[in-house]
Amino acid sequence: MTYRGGCVTKMRHPNIAGERSRFPLAQWLLDDLLLDLVREITVATFQRYTRDFVDVYLAEVTIRRCASEIISEMVQLLLPGLVEEVQREKAVDEVIEAELLPEVLVEEASAVVLSELARCQSQVTIQQFSQVRQYASSWLMDFFLMDCLLELGPSKAQCFTEKEQSGRLLESWMLDVLFHQLFSVLQHRDITMENIPLRNYHRQVFTDIALDVMLSEFCQSLNEDMEHLLEFEQLMEKDAE
Repeated sequence: MTYRGGCVTKMRHPNIAGERSRFPLAQWLLDDLLLDLVREITVATFQRYTRDFVDVYLAEVTIRRCASEIISEMVQLLLPGLVEEVQREKAVDEVIEAELLPEVLVEEASAVVLSELARCQSQVTIQQFSQVRQYASSWLMDFFLMDCLLELGPSKAQCFTEKEQSGRLLESWMLDVLFHQLFSVLQHRDITMENIPLRNYHRQVFTDIALDVMLSEFCQSLNEDMEHLLEFEQLMEKDAE
């Protein structure tokens, strides 16, 4: 628009397509400039991003290299102390294992063994006392009766003939043998009853023997009954005839 004499007049825009068709050289120059501009922008952008990537990568590599160098320096500084500490601890462990540990083990083992022996000894003593108490309670009356029988005999002031003395000596020997056999049987019986497997085996064997005896007696009794029944039938047949 333009102002001419206070009036607004409209300007007519030229036809761009027509202008382009009329000026091919300008269009070619414009396209060439646009291509150059796009190429420059693309190259600049690629270079900038590549440079940023390379800078970041180089920074990471530098940081890793610095960290590795710092760690290597720290390890080199701390390694001698660590080696000395390990050697010192190893020497202390060897001293403990060679000198102190055997003594401690011997003391502890001795204490444990003594305590275990004391406990076992106490158990054995209690068991022995219980066995003695059991035997004493079982045979106290028998010993009392034996003392009474001995008191009923003749006194020491009386004179015995040689035959009577030999007979009494023989009877005392026989009595000792019988008592010894009785005590041996009782002892073996108690041992058998205290040993559970042996007790079960003895009970099984005794049961088998008793069962065999009962079966044999039953068979014998059955045979005798059959014989009596046969005799009775024969008598009945004779009476019937």
